[in-house]
Amino acid sequence: MQEITKKVERQELEIHYIKKTLDELVEQNKIQNKQLSKISESISKQEIILERVSNLDNKYTEAIKRLHSRIDEQQRICERKITENKMNIEKILNERNSICPALEKDIEFLKKQQEKHAKVFWWAGTLIISVVIVAIIKGQFIK
Repeated sequence: MQEITKKVERQELEIHYIKKTLDELVEQNKIQNKQLSKISESISKQEIILERVSNLDNKYTEAIKRLHSRIDEQQRICERKITENKMNIEKILNERNSICPALEKDIEFLKKQQEKHAKVFWWAGTLIISVVIVAIIKGQFIK
C-alpha cells in the first residue's frame, strides 16, 4: 500500500508538474497570440501602404506620359512655327529682291537728275559770283 501511495503521490506531483507546465504554455500561447495579432495588424498596414505606393506609381507614370505628350505637342508647334517663319523670311527676301531693282532704277534716275541740277546750280552760282565781281570791279574803276 505504501507503494501505491508513493505512486499516487508521484503521479500527483507529475500531474501537478504537467499542470504547471500547461499553465505556462497557455500563458506563452496567449503572449504569442497577442504578438501574432500585432504582426497581423502590421502586415495589413504594410499592405495598405504598398497599395498606396502602387497607386502613386501608376499616377506618376500616367503624369509622365501626359507631360511627354504635351512636350511633344509643343515641340511640333514650335517646329511648325519655325518652318512658317523661314517661309515668311524667304517670301520677304524675294519681295525685297523684286522691289530692289525697281528702286535701283529710280535711284539711278534721281542721281542723274541731281547731277544735272548740280551743274545748273554750279553754273548759276559761278555766273552770280562773276556778275558780282564784275560789278565790284566796274564800281571801283568808274568812280
